[in-house]
Amino acid sequence: MRWRRRLWIASGLLLGLIVVSLSDRWLFFQLRSANLSRLEGKDWYRMLRVMGYLPTWLCIGGAVLGADWVRRQRLPEAGARSATGLVGSPWWSRGVLLMLSPSLGGLAAEVLKMVFGRRRPINNGGVEGAYVWDGPTAILGHHDGGYGLPSSHGGVALAAAFIVWRLWPGAGPLALAVALGCGWTRTLAGAHFVSDIYVAGIVSYAVTAWLWAMHTRER
Repeated sequence: MRWRRRLWIASGLLLGLIVVSLSDRWLFFQLRSANLSRLEGKDWYRMLRVMGYLPTWLCIGGAVLGADWVRRQRLPEAGARSATGLVGSPWWSRGVLLMLSPSLGGLAAEVLKMVFGRRRPINNGGVEGAYVWDGPTAILGHHDGGYGLPSSHGGVALAAAFIVWRLWPGAGPLALAVALGCGWTRTLAGAHFVSDIYVAGIVSYAVTAWLWAMHTRER
């Protein structure tokens, strides 16, 4: 039964990728901002954009790490190991997971960019909004306009959102909405196709699921 469920999920994700890919060019022109310089001055744009900036999550993870350390010092020794609220977990678990998940999500996206070698929709050396592929040969060099599949900003933001959802389920929907907002800013800038964000979401979820499985196995 489990393999059937996984097959249905994989089929659904593949179907979603096909639909998004077929819509990519149209969505690119619909979503791309005509006045990006004005948009970049908006506070809401900057707030969403920075969710895909890895140092943001390293700072947040560090803050949680410090908070859990202080909490541990104030608890009796018997309760020290469960100071994070995750029974059986070390006190530093939440902070480390918050830093590690977006780091791995962003790293996986960067590696896959070189494997797929699909250029961004702009500054791609061809027609804007069209797919231009270098393929695995991208590993040997780097196109001046950069590669976009999957989005590394999306990978960071979505991996952070998925681990937040596991650590604090009540905060998960908001974290995911903000992460998707980060992906939206990248399409507004014309730097990514929607499919770049879609694939980043799949990769980030897989990375976070693996990381969480390792964490719970140790517990």
